[in-house]
Amino acid sequence: MTSVRGRPLELESDLVLNQRLLQSVGALMNETLEVGQDVANYCTDDDELKKETQDLMLTFVNMEDDIKQYTSALNHVKKACLTVSEDPEEGESFTAKFTQKLHELRQRNGGENQHHKHAKFEELTSLFMDRGSIEEQLASLRRALVGDADDSQGDLAMTEVDVNTRCPYTGCTMEDPVRNKQCGHVYDRTGILTYIKQKNARAKCPVGGCGNVDPIQASHLEDHRDMKRYIQLLSQSQGS
Repeated sequence: MTSVRGRPLELESDLVLNQRLLQSVGALMNETLEVGQDVANYCTDDDELKKETQDLMLTFVNMEDDIKQYTSALNHVKKACLTVSEDPEEGESFTAKFTQKLHELRQRNGGENQHHKHAKFEELTSLFMDRGSIEEQLASLRRALVGDADDSQGDLAMTEVDVNTRCPYTGCTMEDPVRNKQCGHVYDRTGILTYIKQKNARAKCPVGGCGNVDPIQASHLEDHRDMKRYIQLLSQSQGS
């Protein structure tokens, strides 16, 4: 039987695994949003496909909830391990502590109704709402991306001049835009990851005059869905 002192190490290993699982589930949620975007673009009248996509997202939301509850219960037991003596009976009680804590967490959980309020599910649902014509959607996205500082020429005055859709590193129109959480600048994912790989610790933000002096890391990057949607709609409006 594993000693009480050895249990924190085992628990730490489980916690690391859970963190990786959470990251994987998060990636699956993002992929589901990508699928949802395609459904919204090309299968507008397919309500069954929309429902299937929403159900898939709810599955991942439920997975995330389960992992978080499991992690909380593990942390509860880990804390208890640090406060007990080297006693076999104490060790045997940890399974009961874990089970009890997990039960309490599940009892407090809001269930499916709470899952429908998850940010990723709400984002997916919003994709399926009628958002108007391409021009109207571009206008809305433009305001979100650059603000509504100058609408004197109307909502149709939306080109690459208004929203910079080119990667500052590659100089090409971005296909998979990502935002640097440290400074807010946007790059193409493939381009900036190549840049990071080449420069390593010298991979500073390629935008001229950027005040962010820290090297870019992959963990600093997040999907920029509004920019990606804007680029897709702009391409459609130009007939390409």
